[in-house]
Amino acid sequence: MDKLQAYVGLTGRLGEEQARDYYEYGRSTAVISYLKYPWEKYADQVNATEEQIAEQYAARKDAFAVPARAKIDYLALTPGALADTASVTDQEARAYYDQRKDSFKIEEQVQARHILVRAEENATEADVAKAMDIVRKAQADLKAGKSFEETAAKFTEDPSGTQTGGELGWFGRGRMVKPFEDAAFALEKGAVSEPVRTQFGFHLIKVEDKKAAGFEEFDNVAGEIRRSIAEDRAAETLQDRLDQALEMVLVGEPLDAVAKALGIGVRSTGSFTREQGPVELAALSPENTAALFDLALNATTQSPLPFEDGYLLAAKREQIEASVQPLDAVRESIVAAIVRDEAMKMAKADADADLARLMKGEAPSVASSATAVETEPFARQGSIPGLGANQLLSDKAFVSPAGAWIPEAFAFATGYVLAKPVKVTPPSPEEWAAEKDLWVSTLNQRTEDQAMQAFMAELRAKADVRLTNPALLDN
Repeated sequence: MDKLQAYVGLTGRLGEEQARDYYEYGRSTAVISYLKYPWEKYADQVNATEEQIAEQYAARKDAFAVPARAKIDYLALTPGALADTASVTDQEARAYYDQRKDSFKIEEQVQARHILVRAEENATEADVAKAMDIVRKAQADLKAGKSFEETAAKFTEDPSGTQTGGELGWFGRGRMVKPFEDAAFALEKGAVSEPVRTQFGFHLIKVEDKKAAGFEEFDNVAGEIRRSIAEDRAAETLQDRLDQALEMVLVGEPLDAVAKALGIGVRSTGSFTREQGPVELAALSPENTAALFDLALNATTQSPLPFEDGYLLAAKREQIEASVQPLDAVRESIVAAIVRDEAMKMAKADADADLARLMKGEAPSVASSATAVETEPFARQGSIPGLGANQLLSDKAFVSPAGAWIPEAFAFATGYVLAKPVKVTPPSPEEWAAEKDLWVSTLNQRTEDQAMQAFMAELRAKADVRLTNPALLDN
């Protein structure tokens, strides 16, 4: 099949010149100059009338709809919910710890801070000297008695370090790059290293504290152990307790009575819709969420729903019917929408009027106090710096004459824009040389794939499939 695909794609393979055309199309950048007409400039001139507000409310009632919602009470019959940690004795917890001591191993760790002064691995001698000059200034401040935290906030080039005083927290071996790790673990508590060179630059490291390798103390993990033992026991009796709960539900006992018999509490959800279940029960499947929502008011589930590593029993506590928010509740948002829409129309009118003047070579009157802004370079796809996304303007920036106003106003979220191209810059020959092989290979692979798809589609269209032995279908 691979050989067939390569053969089919031979006729459509691209040469280097064609690939370069694609490359330049994708990698070229444009710069535009623009005048901006922000809608907020006109907002004070708009007064939404009661008639407009009423019309908008009627037209957008779907947007103000509140779907039906429900609230439920539920019992989580899971090992975690049924676990009774108080029933676990100290002797049982200690025996668990002794039998599984290897699982409580802790590695050697250090708690450290650092000051980073960046210098790339291939930095010039001048850049390295400049970085070391900053390191020496930091060392001088430390020797003068300034705290490491204060010095880190002043000198570090680690973005988070300026706010945290260079804090790295606790870490074990294998977490940091090797030169940094070796230096940190070799330091005594409270000591500061000499400059340490890594791929990121130069570091001054201070070790705040150290922990030797060993085992967690029993007292530190006793609570975790009791919880684990209790959950294991609860898992063993889960089915029996579920059967007990179902028997009570089937004879009409309320959830609080079932909860009391099982020694657990009834929990409640916030309101939720059929499509978006309660946050408290995020582990439920969409089908089971819908089943809970569809319960009759005050009805209890007659069969358990799978939940986490156990089951769920629930009763509908409240049903809130679908509704539409009253006008007073949404008036503010409607007024804001009217103001924006009308202000955008005013911005468009002024932009169009100024465009007519600009096309005649006249100065814009409405925007006469505004100075045209020049963007940073941008590609054909994506946002225009300082403005946002407008694909039509992006496209025209690459094909319209430089220095001439494009004869239309372009809409953005913040208003309208008049624009004229400044320049289009293709990628350099050096950039093409560096990426040529990748582009040629990728484009030819795409061409082969497309040719193969077309070839197979043609074969399917021309295929004449006949059944010569109908008896084959009898089996």
